[in-house]
Amino acid sequence: MIENSGLTNKPKQVEYANLNIEGVVIGKRHIKRFVNEGKIWGFDDPRVYTLRGLKRRGVLPESLLDFSREAKVSKTNTVCEMAFFEHFVRNRLNEVSKRIMAVLKPVKLVIENYPENTEEDIVLEDYPQHETTSTRTHKFGRELWIEQEDFLEAPVPKFHRLYPGNKVRLKGAYIITCTRFEKDENGLTTIFATYDPETKSGSDCNVKVKATIHWVNARHAKQVEVRLFENLTMGLDKDENGEYIFNPNSLTVLENAFVEDGVEFNFEERYQFLRNGYFCLDKDTNGEKLVFNRTATLKDTKKF
Repeated sequence: MIENSGLTNKPKQVEYANLNIEGVVIGKRHIKRFVNEGKIWGFDDPRVYTLRGLKRRGVLPESLLDFSREAKVSKTNTVCEMAFFEHFVRNRLNEVSKRIMAVLKPVKLVIENYPENTEEDIVLEDYPQHETTSTRTHKFGRELWIEQEDFLEAPVPKFHRLYPGNKVRLKGAYIITCTRFEKDENGLTTIFATYDPETKSGSDCNVKVKATIHWVNARHAKQVEVRLFENLTMGLDKDENGEYIFNPNSLTVLENAFVEDGVEFNFEERYQFLRNGYFCLDKDTNGEKLVFNRTATLKDTKKF
């Protein structure tokens, strides 16, 4: 038909190559197999790099556009490093994400010299990455939750967080000194510390510490579920049948995480859980519990 159309400028078809990400399986056949085997939830599983999966994971459309522009269009197959893709994901999330204190793997911290049945407001910035920002308050008290990884019984080199005798600052609050800890047959149960009332953030304090850790008040914390993701497969290795090998550690569910109770979370907003990464609400959230997906960890050391 084209040959007999009389057109002088005949249409041409140009095919461009796939844009792949290192270690990511994007073939529909392989994804469908994992769905049929019950290993993932569907084509919108946050571990799957479909548009629906990336949206559910919390990746912003602007990040995908930035990535596509920088990766360019090619007629030969292109494989980008995962760090290259995550660079654009983090850049956009950093601009818009509200900063929140959340403890993913909690352990109780008791400040022994803080008055019982006493609390005070701590002012926290919502968007410290902006020149101007709104603020919120969270209650500081005697019993807090902190991250398990912020404490060691015996310190290792360059570990500046909590261990017996060491000082750290609690985000937005006071400098504390770890005094002792308690354990049972299951491990660490409670960390004990004292605080210096003259060291509140914003005051004229000459005490210097090498680390600041986040926390939430045990009486004013909301229990939530947090989902952490890794690669869906064991790289691009295949089994004897030529099928990609499923990564059994691709999903970690933390059902005992805590966030500040005074924050109104919604599906449109993105959040940076301080020192833990970027998160968004998952569609499994309901009136009984909040469910968060980790979109990306915090920025790595690689530069682009």
